[in-house]
Amino acid sequence: MRPTAIIGLMLVMTLILVSEYLRLAPDPQDVLSWARPLHRLIASTIGLLVLGLVGLSLLRHKNRAVCFVLLGLTIFLAWLGIYSADSHDPAIVLGNQLGGLAMLGCFAWLVYKCR
Repeated sequence: MRPTAIIGLMLVMTLILVSEYLRLAPDPQDVLSWARPLHRLIASTIGLLVLGLVGLSLLRHKNRAVCFVLLGLTIFLAWLGIYSADSHDPAIVLGNQLGGLAMLGCFAWLVYKCR
């Protein structure tokens, strides 16, 4: 479970950096060429990792609460991304940032607890 959590931690850090690039890029047309597909690829990979972690936590009866929090955050952020694409509303931006940082914290917790 720990190697999966480490991979998830690194992917979430990368996703946060790509997301901030998307928001702060000076030319939005240039961003569309590589950052959006990369963001979607990393987010989808994180979603699959979270599903795997939930399955592992159910089999091993360990860290179930954190894994289900990760699943809830993944679903919330996917919903937020679908219904608010290209929106720069401060509430949506804050929701994305806080959700991403909460995911980062949950993955870090799993890395720490699964020694």
